[in-house]
Amino acid sequence: MQTLPLRFGRRKLSDSAIAFIKVDATNSSSSEKPLSRGGKKAQREDIAIVSCLFVTVIILILATFGIFIYRCRVQSYRIIPGGGSAREREFKTEMNVIGRTHHRNLVRLLSYSFDVSNKILVYDYMSNGSLVDVLFTPEKQPNWVERMGIARDIARGIRYLHDECEAQIIHGDIKPQNILMDEKRCAKISDFGLAKLMKPDQTRTFTGIRGTRAYVAAEWHRNLPITVKADVYSFGVVLLEIICLRRCLDQNLLEDRAILQEWICQCFENGNLSQLVEDEEVDQKQLQRMIKVGLRCILDEPSLRRSMKKVLLMLEGTVEIPIPQNPTSFLSTI
Repeated sequence: MQTLPLRFGRRKLSDSAIAFIKVDATNSSSSEKPLSRGGKKAQREDIAIVSCLFVTVIILILATFGIFIYRCRVQSYRIIPGGGSAREREFKTEMNVIGRTHHRNLVRLLSYSFDVSNKILVYDYMSNGSLVDVLFTPEKQPNWVERMGIARDIARGIRYLHDECEAQIIHGDIKPQNILMDEKRCAKISDFGLAKLMKPDQTRTFTGIRGTRAYVAAEWHRNLPITVKADVYSFGVVLLEIICLRRCLDQNLLEDRAILQEWICQCFENGNLSQLVEDEEVDQKQLQRMIKVGLRCILDEPSLRRSMKKVLLMLEGTVEIPIPQNPTSFLSTI
């Protein structure tokens, strides 16, 4: 057994912390619960080996692909080396990336473990869940000023990955589900399972399609080189969702509004951006600025998208934003 070599320090095993426990139980029997509900120890031996004391266990999210996320109190933690399957290599990538990063807008990993049937991540506990919970739950929705702060938080986290790490990192799956919110609603990027670490002299890579359908850039589908601009595209989609407090694809809406990007383009061209925030008083100049940033980010041609450094400066209002072209909607073609 070995402890996670976090560059910026590691907690003593006697320390106690509130944390997320993320368990990938894809290969487990559906009749087995990965953790005891309300118990003081894990129900399965392979999970108990993490050496955690569970005071409270509340299931928060049952996500796709058999990912379970729990809230619990962690007394201590250890890491169990695993095998070399494709999923384990992906899991190790996530751990290695998070272990070498340190930024207020990245979620902090406390520990991890994996074996044949379970993979466990121990994160700092984020009391407000994910950005999905905040944006799309009516009673939790943030006001305009708070939304702009969230957008800047996410941009700073992505910029750190792109420009300030030892090796440039392409996250590969920026979406609201992978952005966690702490008690002060500070946004923190998580889930580095698809992250791609670039070599010092490398600016692009060829790799199979990753990410989530509605948030992936066109180059993923066209067998083109993947650069950090793929993350910029995903951020642009998330930014537009933050602005409008709705999902980027909603088939329950009228056809001309179902795809958020297309509807925003229509409103932008018609000079009627107030439709996007109908029930809210928003500074129209700020709204136009944010929309222009989002549309610049989701241009089909990667070279036309700005770097995250420039995107952050545009969000902060320190640089001008060229009028964006009407981005081609890629959602309707996949």
